[in-house]
Amino acid sequence: MILPGSTLGLLGGGQLGRMFTSAARTMGYDVIVLDPDPLSPAAHFATEHICADFNDQRALEQLATRCAAVTTEFENPPAESLAWLAERIPVRPGANAVAIAQDRVREKQFFAENNFPVGPFTIIQRNEDFDSEGRTTQFPAILKNRTIRLRRQRSNSLCNNSGSSRSVSIRERHSLCVRTIVTAQT
Repeated sequence: MILPGSTLGLLGGGQLGRMFTSAARTMGYDVIVLDPDPLSPAAHFATEHICADFNDQRALEQLATRCAAVTTEFENPPAESLAWLAERIPVRPGANAVAIAQDRVREKQFFAENNFPVGPFTIIQRNEDFDSEGRTTQFPAILKNRTIRLRRQRSNSLCNNSGSSRSVSIRERHSLCVRTIVTAQT
């Protein structure tokens, strides 16, 4: 058990991190927030704000030596950083869970393999994966980036038919990510 008076580490300092930090401080914990944003909302409530990238080795070493445990406010921090920290201190959620959440295909496959309800989806890796007759891809659909890093860079695209899907794919083809189509239920 990690008792009040201990220091907790938090990767991510957005609105959820602000709520976590406020609650933890109210309960008597110190909180060190690691977030690259100098205006991180959680920094205002934190005991300390380390303004650095989530994979900055010196910042991670500070968390590992000064915190009793580390958590993350969302799935954006690199799973590799969480795995590195987990070799030194307790980390929740674990790096593997975060890695699954960072990859839409792995996430959907995990849910399906563990009998959670999953809406129909098609994995699109290249233009040829679009089914113009609609046998495997139902429209309308949402074309989504596969990985969390690309989710921050590009928005989702609504596709009403395979032609609109192809134009989205061609326009973004410089991106080497695998795309997922999550179809709308009618």
